[in-house]
Amino acid sequence: MRRIEISGKAQFAILSYIAKYRSYYRDLYTNTGIFSEKDIVRQFEKNAREREVELFSLIRDRLSPETILGRSTENTLFMEWRSKILMFRWYDEWDDVRVVSEILIR
Repeated sequence: MRRIEISGKAQFAILSYIAKYRSYYRDLYTNTGIFSEKDIVRQFEKNAREREVELFSLIRDRLSPETILGRSTENTLFMEWRSKILMFRWYDEWDDVRVVSEILIR
């Protein structure tokens, strides 16, 4: 198993996705007149936190083994997650460290 480090650029991609997710649902369900809009917004905030934790865990789980399974070529892995396609690009540094340099969420 390799230790996974996530570059600032890759972390920014995840945090940007989470911020956009939060913003979209906060804007969609604010001032709607729905009786339970605060509960709905709170639930989407909770979902956003769960997605963030899930993404970081997914990266570590999928990229830490010596052999990476899935559609991977030239240090790039494509995989489905929820209704999205994820692309992870990494490079190996030393014998036990794998650095995630780029993440795309489509």
